[in-house]
Amino acid sequence: MEAAIRHYDRRVDESYGEYAYRVLRDRIMKLDLIPGTPLNESELADYLEVSRTPVHEALAKLRDENLVDIQPRKESRVSKIDLVLVNDGIFIRGCVEPELIQTVQGNLSAPIMQRMLRNINQQRRILLDGDPYNEYNEVDDEFHMLLYLAANREYTYMQVHKMIAHFDRIRYLARSANDFSEIDRRSYEEHREIFGAVAYRAELSTDARSLIRGHITRFQMHMYELMASYEDYFVGN
Repeated sequence: MEAAIRHYDRRVDESYGEYAYRVLRDRIMKLDLIPGTPLNESELADYLEVSRTPVHEALAKLRDENLVDIQPRKESRVSKIDLVLVNDGIFIRGCVEPELIQTVQGNLSAPIMQRMLRNINQQRRILLDGDPYNEYNEVDDEFHMLLYLAANREYTYMQVHKMIAHFDRIRYLARSANDFSEIDRRSYEEHREIFGAVAYRAELSTDARSLIRGHITRFQMHMYELMASYEDYFVGN
């Protein structure tokens, strides 16, 4: 178990349950805990240096996000990546995020504008450095979160974030198995285009729905390769 999960310090404002959930979710998303991995509450509690109660609570939350399979009197396991849920994630983002762009366009608040600019600059730095610490996915995710916040849709973001977990898992898997430098460069340019639209009403190169659809599905060029190489990671069609 220790080899699979890196240690994370608990944040000052974090309960033990929140800490256990954050660490376990992050390790599942980043495939340090691969699909099908057994999850023993006692071992996890020892590793995280917490009691079994917060671990039990964290696993229940992860089950609600379809990230953990829990069966009574049987071994809990990290869920496999469900291709039906991956496609649902693509559908949800493809419907919601174009509406966010149109809602926010030209009405971006100064604080969110500053955060978006910092985010874009961070993306640029990561690309120039070659992403040695595999940061780009997280910075990419933050940019899209800021779109939800800009539209005053924080609760929507929280719900969408849970619903697209399997979509995000396959993004991490695709990144771990392939050179994403060109995909990241194109994503960065599209983020700049989206920022120009929401901050300054700049015209998009295409309609918002087509832009977002292409933006979030570019990883799919690697799908057949991933499914062949990691067949045991997947369920669904």
